[in-house]
Amino acid sequence: MKKNMYIPIVQGMAVTAIFLLTEIVLNLLGAFDGDIQLYLVDIPIRLVFGTIALILLAFSFKKQRSKFSLKELFTNAIPKSAYKLLLPFVLFLIIELLTMITAEEISMKALGIFGLNSVQQLTTGYFEEASRALLMCGLLKYNISTKKNRLYTIFIAGICFGLSHMLNFFFGNDILSTLWQVFSCFVWGLFVASIYMLSENLTLIMLMHALWDIIIRVPNAFCRLPENSILLDGMYIIQDIIQFGIMTAASVYICIKYDKLR
Repeated sequence: MKKNMYIPIVQGMAVTAIFLLTEIVLNLLGAFDGDIQLYLVDIPIRLVFGTIALILLAFSFKKQRSKFSLKELFTNAIPKSAYKLLLPFVLFLIIELLTMITAEEISMKALGIFGLNSVQQLTTGYFEEASRALLMCGLLKYNISTKKNRLYTIFIAGICFGLSHMLNFFFGNDILSTLWQVFSCFVWGLFVASIYMLSENLTLIMLMHALWDIIIRVPNAFCRLPENSILLDGMYIIQDIIQFGIMTAASVYICIKYDKLR
């Protein structure tokens, strides 16, 4: 049982690690120089590694004699409770768009590049959530019978997702912003893992991931936001409360009330 539980974890981490290594090497070789070239190279890579993760996931299901096929994982009915628990996620994104009312200037010059970036974020959601599903495959089959085990499952998924962003340091981020991103992605990873555990629907979390990554880029892509604004600072504080407080609480709540919510 332990072997079947941990093999997909290792595979998921390996797929992510090889992907990141590939990105680092290509970056050093100059493959990402220029915005358009970056997207033309990066988007296919994410599609390839996401597909590899799904193939490994299908093999894991077969080996574990899982109740799911890969097709069913994309089409499972989503419990109503999952939609209700997505409210803080939706509220965060609404506030993100509302920050644009504080803009000092709005321009559509970046629309074309933003379109390419949005395609990249769709492939990011595809790749990263396929890898997360692979990583969680054994945990969800063998390790969700108790509250403690469910908390352990989403913690493993969260910490792996957070640490995978540590390598952003090699793409020009300073160490403090990198560490903050690791923590932020850890919290996000907890929430998405818990929603995935509850919904058992991979389409949902892929769309969630892509939507999050696209919308949080909208204000900076089209607006020049003020450096000093009480209203804007207030919005950011509310978002922090939602992301680090409410969404984390929702993750724990799912683990505690899982049987009732299902």
